[in-house]
Amino acid sequence: LVSMTVAFVVVYVRSSSKSNETISMSTSTDATIKTSGAEILEGTAASVPYYHCSQHSSTTSHHLVLLHGAAFTKEDWKTSGILQSFCRQHVTVTALDLSVQAKHKELIRVLDALASETLRDGGAPLLSSFPVTGLVTPSASGSTILDGIMTGQADVLKEMIRLWIPVAANASLRYS
Repeated sequence: LVSMTVAFVVVYVRSSSKSNETISMSTSTDATIKTSGAEILEGTAASVPYYHCSQHSSTTSHHLVLLHGAAFTKEDWKTSGILQSFCRQHVTVTALDLSVQAKHKELIRVLDALASETLRDGGAPLLSSFPVTGLVTPSASGSTILDGIMTGQADVLKEMIRLWIPVAANASLRYS
């Protein structure tokens, strides 16, 4: 999972210079982690916890949304270093703690909530536009997208997600 996800980043976005990361936690209700010039925010959208790293600039137009497999949480994207790697690659990324049991409607609800959330400084929304560049769905989390496809909602999902990146998608076997 780690190597496949990092490989996607290397292929999909321009590589940036590596730098040492520094971590500091704020004392507010939302935690902030500073890593290589980017902030990783922690919050909740539509009752779903998330980490978010925003790279709003004139050269950044990629936004990835990361789900997790059955045995993992959004925390694993951070502790593995993958979230920080995305942040250093000038990619806006949101790691959701959406349950692997969630249906496509819950994913849509969370994405809509992220589009209405703004950064603490009152600036840009967390999710600035649809479709998001990519949705990474390791393991069982891919069933969220498959639910939408199998219930005839593929067109709705296409409006919100440009690229679906299933990783170790064994959960898809139950839909065949």
